[in-house]
Amino acid sequence: MTKKLRDYFPMLQTREAILKEINNNEKMWSTFYSWEEERQEEFLDFCTGARGVKVMYDFVSKEVLNPESIPERIDELLSLLLKQEVHLSLS
Repeated sequence: MTKKLRDYFPMLQTREAILKEINNNEKMWSTFYSWEEERQEEFLDFCTGARGVKVMYDFVSKEVLNPESIPERIDELLSLLLKQEVHLSLS
C-alpha cells in the first residue's frame, strides 16, 4: 500500500473540504473567486499537499538556504524539520 502525504500530515484537507470552507465564508469566497482559475488551482494544490510552494525560485530564499554560504543554517533548518540532528557534507 502506497502512503499518501495525508498519512504523514493529517491536517491536510481534501479539495472538497477546502472549497466548502471557502464557500461558507464571504470574505474567503470573495478573495478566492477574484483570482484567475490557474491561481485557484495552484492554491488548492498547496492546501491539499498536491504541490509544494516553490521557495527556491525566490532569490532571497535561495541565498539564505545556500549550504555553501553558511552550512550551519541549512543543517539547523533540516534538523528542526526532521526533529533529528542533520549535518550536510559539502565535499
